[in-house]
Amino acid sequence: MVTGYHTSVFGVFSDCLLDKLPGIKTSGCTVEVIPSLPRLQISTSLPRSARTLQPSPGDEITTSVSVQLYNGETQPLVIKLENIGTEPLEKLEVTSKMINIKGKLFGDFLSWNLEDTLSQFPLKPGNVAVFTVYIKVK
Repeated sequence: MVTGYHTSVFGVFSDCLLDKLPGIKTSGCTVEVIPSLPRLQISTSLPRSARTLQPSPGDEITTSVSVQLYNGETQPLVIKLENIGTEPLEKLEVTSKMINIKGKLFGDFLSWNLEDTLSQFPLKPGNVAVFTVYIKVK
């Protein structure tokens, strides 16, 4: 018989006893345990920006970096993807989008070759993949 459960998510521990919850009948419970998910730590070769352009929706990972370029100049941005979890990371999707803030457009100056990064997948626990984004001012 399941009397409760214990969870640990990002170092936060929770204990829940089912008999203490109103509306839960303890005569029978079905427990579905989802498999472990991969954990990814991301770092970049450029310094972080002092402020974030826009908050990200729930399923996106966003970070802001600062770079100053002149017309025609290209700067590589090396992104290190480290699997710090216990499960392999099998899939990676990368997108960019245009952001318009106070009449300035951000986003139409990025390019990358995802195939080079995907050749390093599946990314096993403890392994690191490198992803390079090229920033070019037109």
